[in-house]
Amino acid sequence: LELGLWAANIYANRLGQPVDAARVLRQVRRAAQGNSAGDLADKELEKMSGTLRQIAKEHYKASLGVSCEKALASLKQAEDADPSFGDIYETRAYCAAQGDFENFQSAIKDLAKNNLAKPEVLIKLPQMSKWMMNTGFTEFLTDLMGKAQVDRLNGMIAERWESYNKHLAQYKDDVAKYDMRVAQRTEILNQRNI
Repeated sequence: LELGLWAANIYANRLGQPVDAARVLRQVRRAAQGNSAGDLADKELEKMSGTLRQIAKEHYKASLGVSCEKALASLKQAEDADPSFGDIYETRAYCAAQGDFENFQSAIKDLAKNNLAKPEVLIKLPQMSKWMMNTGFTEFLTDLMGKAQVDRLNGMIAERWESYNKHLAQYKDDVAKYDMRVAQRTEILNQRNI
């Protein structure tokens, strides 16, 4: 454990590699929970937290506006810097929602580990209404967050569809009115040219 603390010090101070130092300190913390080495690792991580969060934010920003494949690489670097940065897991879930069941399920579990598997977060994910029609996924989500939260998410999805259908109907009505005005004006112009 002392060697781990020594290695973290070298990474952080001599080599200027705070992410590697944090990785070693997290390993020490896991191995030495409840003793002085674990406490020291926690203190060192706390001192580095601002720098690590900034590095995580830079990698997170690099994940925006690019393909999911490129985004996932940047998100992994952000997680290595600061695993407590929740935006990482939301963006990873966004990408995973467009893929297969296993990856999406894993991404939802990561959200849950960070207390982010909530209807307000899940409703933002693409194709969520499609996923909620998958019985296996719905059962998994019910086990993870409880029936009440799944029912709430389904209610939010239903509200979105209702709003979408309302706006679609309004759009169709507006188009029909516009087409009618165009037809009337065309008729007037045709009568004047006769």
